[in-house]
Amino acid sequence: MRKTLLFTILILSMLFAGCSHDTTQSSNNDYVTLTVHHNTTTRVDFDGYHSTWSDGDYLNVVVDGIDDICVFNYNAMTEGDFVCSNLVLPSSENDFYAFYGVSADDIDIENKTATVTLGSPTQVQSKESAMSHIAQYDILYGKSLGVNNSIDISMNHSVVAIKFNMINSLQETVTIKGVSVTVSEGIVLSGTHSINLLDDEIIYAAEDGSNSVQLLFEEPILLEADGTHTAWIAASPFELADGDTITVDITTTDDEVYSCTKTVSAEGLVFAAGSVMSTSVGLGDNCQLVKPDVPSEPELPSEITITVDPTVDGVIPSDFPTSVEDKVTNGEFLLSGYTFGFESEVPLYCTTSNRIRFEGITSTKTASILLPRIDGYILDKVTLASIDENKNRGYRFAVLETISEDNITTENYEILTSKPTTFDVTLSGPNSNCYIYVYHKTSNANKYADLTYIQLHYKKI
Repeated sequence: MRKTLLFTILILSMLFAGCSHDTTQSSNNDYVTLTVHHNTTTRVDFDGYHSTWSDGDYLNVVVDGIDDICVFNYNAMTEGDFVCSNLVLPSSENDFYAFYGVSADDIDIENKTATVTLGSPTQVQSKESAMSHIAQYDILYGKSLGVNNSIDISMNHSVVAIKFNMINSLQETVTIKGVSVTVSEGIVLSGTHSINLLDDEIIYAAEDGSNSVQLLFEEPILLEADGTHTAWIAASPFELADGDTITVDITTTDDEVYSCTKTVSAEGLVFAAGSVMSTSVGLGDNCQLVKPDVPSEPELPSEITITVDPTVDGVIPSDFPTSVEDKVTNGEFLLSGYTFGFESEVPLYCTTSNRIRFEGITSTKTASILLPRIDGYILDKVTLASIDENKNRGYRFAVLETISEDNITTENYEILTSKPTTFDVTLSGPNSNCYIYVYHKTSNANKYADLTYIQLHYKKI
């Protein structure tokens, strides 16, 4: 494997300290030679300062005078070489424009541009390789002009890598689950960009940009007192002008947030593509614990009404049985957003005429519906309706706290019709069950009982 030093190291002491760019380590770009070959794709590994080509990496290359994308594949047998078979160059001097990590469909051959997504609003730092996720968001590009079959291309990075050295200045161990960076509104840290190799420009090219990036650690970081840990974030290139702000938030597994904000001075800061911007942030030092505003509990309404009208679209869920042939007798179903528990000795289903039907109810084959409980409320009224034919059939509907023949009286059951009937309910307490009970007074009724409407009224305790 060959490591190609492509990133310039820039030291950014931005947070509550002076800003400086350390240029003692300059860019030292090795060259990629293109020849000819085909293979599968992988990502290029990135360790913060180096990129390492792997077997299966490839470049999509625009060659002036050729109408299609030319695919150059990494030749692991010849270190640093990429190859493309059956390529006939149009002239003795040719211009090559190369992209790594870009689909051919996203390359404009005529204008030598690529439409790409740089960075991401949410990133995950691996435990095994703290910088490997940078490569997910980093597009490499380069060009070589006026050459023949020996092409040297200096590949450039498209993102800026932001390095945070977190220092625990507290006198206790903290466990960190993530770091986020937020800049002033209107500044883009991730989004769709256009890489233009004719003008050597990277331009924000859409309206999907985010001014904030959240980095999550694959495994929480145990940071002891005076301990340090490094976090890496990939961002699209951006600049901060006089008065702009950059905020770093460090979040613990207890959801405590240590935050620091820096306002940029007159000279501004440039986060250039291909640079590593580095800074130190101290928990308990320049990053202080933020006491979150605890929202007051919202005022609960004095009453809640649940209406189950099967004629309304979406009230009867898709998993509710629709035919007696389904042979469903029991189950929990979400009606109007609440769970109702059905228990029946006969098939239950929703008819094509939008009725909840119990097929074959008798005095010995009954059905019940366990009504939902709501924390902080108690059920006090149940309103039911059936069909007018039920007046002659004599199917009875009762509302009971405990299902028992001894609890059924002439005062708590009704023979329903299409006109809604309201049952007053008095439960022992808010955690008491309440049932709709369906039955017939004879054992040979052999018909069906329908419900066309259910409304439940709950009062605040």
